[in-house]
Amino acid sequence: MMQDREMSVLLVEDNPSDARLLREMLKDAGGDGVHLTEVGNLDEAFRHLDAGDFDVVLLDLGLPDSRGLATFTTLHQRYEDTPIVVWSGLDDEEVAITAVQEGAQDYLLKKRISAGYLLRSIEYAIERHTALKREINQYRRGGESAVIAFIGAKGGVGVTTVTLNFGAVLATSGRSATAVELRGTHGSFASLLSRTPVENLSHLVDLGAPQINPREVSLRIVKTPFGMNALYGPQEAREEIDLTADQAAAIVDSAAAIADFTLLDIPCWPSEASHGAMRDSWRTFLVCEPEPASIREARVGIDSLRTAGISGQLAGAILVNRAAVAVGITPKNVEDSIGLDVLAVIPPAAEACAAAQRSGTPVVLAQPDSVFTSSFIETVDRLTAERIAPQTVW
Repeated sequence: MMQDREMSVLLVEDNPSDARLLREMLKDAGGDGVHLTEVGNLDEAFRHLDAGDFDVVLLDLGLPDSRGLATFTTLHQRYEDTPIVVWSGLDDEEVAITAVQEGAQDYLLKKRISAGYLLRSIEYAIERHTALKREINQYRRGGESAVIAFIGAKGGVGVTTVTLNFGAVLATSGRSATAVELRGTHGSFASLLSRTPVENLSHLVDLGAPQINPREVSLRIVKTPFGMNALYGPQEAREEIDLTADQAAAIVDSAAAIADFTLLDIPCWPSEASHGAMRDSWRTFLVCEPEPASIREARVGIDSLRTAGISGQLAGAILVNRAAVAVGITPKNVEDSIGLDVLAVIPPAAEACAAAQRSGTPVVLAQPDSVFTSSFIETVDRLTAERIAPQTVW
């Protein structure tokens, strides 16, 4: 076990009696190697986690500034690299199952847990999380890609524009990227990049999932002048396909063997195929506009994704300002409305986007000195970091 080194544990608990009980249990279990830091609310937990590393968090769900499962979800989405053990007085099997499904290492009931089991749960949580990180690192060192999915709150919010500019920034900064139009119908890659591929996703599907491999995918990839790979969706009505989960998984896995990053452009009406791709992604970002219709659709879409088991991968929202004149909805308004962190705001650039489309070049390359470009470069750097730094300007 892990008693040969000190374990740094953050206890998030507002009840002094429960905190004292936990300290006594650890002492009784021989947890001399546990260094315990205690805070009483979620805001204090954020400050401590931002300031230092903890091996594990013991989290009560009923806090002064957050209650219920949302307490875990908020903390887990913000600090996905820190294992969390829920320590709760709430005897609710559904909440317990959901918390574990969404990434909690364990769910402990305060009144039913023994001292020995408490210490073992902490140790196992750290060990499981360390093993998972090791597997992820080996996966990436093995030449596989970090898969990032972009999905729109509704049609026309700019998912493809975000995907292609994201890929362009990666490609021009020395990181290889493949953008995949993961859809069964015609998309916008061809019009935005001003080129039509000889073969596309439909030709891969014709092979059958077992025959889809990196070589077959690479044969259908278009290499852009700025270095990004692009795998297009169907280009004609006769090529439209019903993409299955197995086919989508084979395509994404094969694309992941070709570049450092695989970027998935997913339509706003997701299927089981795209659900599977998002569940297997490193991160998924919801793209929406700061306007009422888009926000309403975003709420519905988020509920749908979470119902489909896409929760820990749902990193946050990207706001695309398509109108130069604001409608009075701030990023904080959007966060409060959809229950998801706004991680980036893309400034309006209608004329630049139109000019870029005519040239077949992403805006970040066509307008390198624009506010749009500087904002997008900062966004890519933040959203591909090992841990996404929270925005504090809203």
